[in-house]
Amino acid sequence: MTHPIRKLVYVLIAAYLGMFAYTCYTQDERIFKPVSVELSKAARPKDFHEPPDLGLEDREILTEPSAVPMNALWLHASDQAPVALYLHGQEVTRHNNLHHARCLNELGCNVLVIDYRGYGETFGKKKPTEESVCHDAEVAWNYLTGTLKIPPERILIYGHSLGGAIAIDLASRHPEAGGLVAESTFTCIKDVARSRNCLTYLLPLDFMIRHRFDSLEKVRENRLPPAFFIHGKDDLKVPSYMCSILHGAAQGPDKHILLRDGEHADRKGGQIEYEAKMKEFLSHYFGP
Repeated sequence: MTHPIRKLVYVLIAAYLGMFAYTCYTQDERIFKPVSVELSKAARPKDFHEPPDLGLEDREILTEPSAVPMNALWLHASDQAPVALYLHGQEVTRHNNLHHARCLNELGCNVLVIDYRGYGETFGKKKPTEESVCHDAEVAWNYLTGTLKIPPERILIYGHSLGGAIAIDLASRHPEAGGLVAESTFTCIKDVARSRNCLTYLLPLDFMIRHRFDSLEKVRENRLPPAFFIHGKDDLKVPSYMCSILHGAAQGPDKHILLRDGEHADRKGGQIEYEAKMKEFLSHYFGP
């Protein structure tokens, strides 16, 4: 092997090992992107305005004894209304999702928006993992069904982006829930990585990824509550074709899909259609 070729081979090997190490050691931060309340508010667009008083009530949900508590917001509609358990995505806290929570509230739902431990007030106190955030969703479910005595069939499990994967995990364990909405979510973390960077096809991702969030396997293998998969056609963060794959793979006849106008989190021109279809879904499975 000549010297230039040997040098090129060494460079390629070093580049590959560097990409391997970078992917291994940064995946936790890149998947979860936990933020504090202050950081999440600072990241809001400059034209963001706090929504009017929604009757927001801060709640602290205790988990195991001596464990870090979980913070939540409660939006009340009525005692007879269904309850939407809202699970947010990465790089935000419950305070960034008030516009989505308000929409569900205006459609007639009580809404519980939680922060997984490691986000918001508990930022830095706990490192989020796939196991921990799914456990926190289970804690919120037990709070609704146990502490508040909400019948499971009156609970809508709602997740956006990463929260959609968490919602699918929770719904796969609680098919007795009244419904599931997964908005702007993905099939699995490996597919997201490959959709963003074709070089990841060179990496053994099945071996490397610690937090798989394999929603596709869960919807294939488990009975779900009535499910509604929603995605923006112009989503540049998570490809909308993943929504169609999840919908096609979901078990049971009670599944619906909406490919709306808009982006990952901003529904823009798709808001009116979204509200109309959500109203139909809620009316059909939870009553007027």
